[in-house]
Amino acid sequence: MTLEELLTYSPADIVKDARLSGYLVKYYRQIFDNEACFCGSKYEQYYYRLKIEGLKAMKNQQECDFRLKTNGALPMSFGSSETISNVSMTNDKALKFLKANKNRINLFSKYPENWKELFETSTEQVNKEDSEPKEDDVIVVTSEDLDNNPELLEAGIQEGDEIQLGEIVKPEAPVNKLRKTRRAKKNK
Repeated sequence: MTLEELLTYSPADIVKDARLSGYLVKYYRQIFDNEACFCGSKYEQYYYRLKIEGLKAMKNQQECDFRLKTNGALPMSFGSSETISNVSMTNDKALKFLKANKNRINLFSKYPENWKELFETSTEQVNKEDSEPKEDDVIVVTSEDLDNNPELLEAGIQEGDEIQLGEIVKPEAPVNKLRKTRRAKKNK
């Protein structure tokens, strides 16, 4: 019996039928890596968690090449509220998790043989995305910026000023809308 078929029954039907409750506990253990007991009072909880998260989690597990050894959730990085678990695992999320420390591969019970290649490719892609300037980045204006963007000079921007990048590409913005600050010059 598939999980989809099982979830067509009501929780009350599952509690009454030992065969259905066996499937319920089996799927719950398989998807959530939990020790689920054969206790009638827990079946409703298992049923609703499977109905809400189970189908998506099962699909992720079938498509994902990574699997953690642990049953719980691990933080993506130190102090982060974002977590990774077998329930929420995707290949991209696993590679992002490894980006913080590639020795974390030891935390996985299942991973592709070419994980190092995937890791290098994903790290290069992330580094490329990180290096591309974004509109909300603040930059220090150089003489080259002034040469290539005459509207900066017209706006009173000077070399060494810090400005928000999005304001450079919007030359129609009036001078008073440009956020600029003087960078403190260090005395030598």
